[in-house]
Amino acid sequence: MKKIFVAFVISFIFVLFSGSVSARAELEKNVKDKASDLKANKTVTNVLNSADEEAWYRFEVTETGSQQFSFKSKGVDGSRFWMGIYVVDDDGVLQQAYVERMKDGADGNLSTEFSYQKETVIYVNITNAYGDGTGIEYSLIANTSTEPVKNCVWATKDSDKYTDANKITSKNRVCSILNTGADEDWYVYEVKNKDSFSFYIKSLGVNGARFWLGIYVEDNDGVLQQKGAWRINDGADGYTSDELGGYTKGTKIYVNVTNAYGDATGVRYILAVNDTVKNSSSDDASVSDNSDVISILAGTNVVVGKADPGAKVSVKYGKKTYTATADADGIYRVKTAKLKKGKSITIWQTVNKQDSEKTTVKIVSKY
Repeated sequence: MKKIFVAFVISFIFVLFSGSVSARAELEKNVKDKASDLKANKTVTNVLNSADEEAWYRFEVTETGSQQFSFKSKGVDGSRFWMGIYVVDDDGVLQQAYVERMKDGADGNLSTEFSYQKETVIYVNITNAYGDGTGIEYSLIANTSTEPVKNCVWATKDSDKYTDANKITSKNRVCSILNTGADEDWYVYEVKNKDSFSFYIKSLGVNGARFWLGIYVEDNDGVLQQKGAWRINDGADGYTSDELGGYTKGTKIYVNVTNAYGDATGVRYILAVNDTVKNSSSDDASVSDNSDVISILAGTNVVVGKADPGAKVSVKYGKKTYTATADADGIYRVKTAKLKKGKSITIWQTVNKQDSEKTTVKIVSKY
């Protein structure tokens, strides 16, 4: 009796799985066969003639940059549509990146802003979910921007395994995008000396995108061990990890960026490593010598870095000096006037009324 029951359960699961795969395959076939081409900044119009009708559009990114889809219904009776954005993952499976209800309105509706790389194919789905959009004309347009990301190199390969990680050094800032909720990226940094280092990540999203940043090292048995993990929210200042150190030259540090909540889908991020940080102590009140501080950027009004916990950090920019106090982890964020490319700041910390040596840092180009 037990064997029969197990066989029945397995058969039932197989039927469900087969049905799910079949339905998914049919959906993807319909999308690819029926999708109409959508060109950048060109408006298309259409009408859904029944409550269960839907329309698919295919948009191919021709230049790396940002994309945003604008939808406008010509109805005045509260007609409601759904707009969904889909991309194909590494396995060729269609994955939903975004969905939102579109309402009537003179101004139309804008989707979240995405940042996909050149040659990415985006599918847009319009459905008449409530039936009250039947017979009402709508318009759809793909708004694009090709504003370049300066001082940033796009990841050379899609690395969803640490054994296939992209290399990262203090000489390059890496840009990448997590295309789906289950997507992840791996990077590897090789320790160049005994000084400490930290990682900096900045999300370029504006929709509350959340990433996870994890740091790993292989143990003596070749097993990957986690050394730190931080949740990264959107923010103009970016985020600097805890300072890491104590590793011998040549140690490989693996960095993992994941889209744990799914709301970072299609959001571009920038990852960098600062390995010019020198170990400091309260005895000599020395500020980290950040001669290549990655978080001092033109166009922003904040300087982010690491000092001694509780230290008063001073930043002189032009004729004014701005101050802030480092938190318990030594992280400081000093708000300043808007920083300009080519200019410099002078930074130092004060511990027990003793000033450290002052360091001058040049402001780098805006992202």
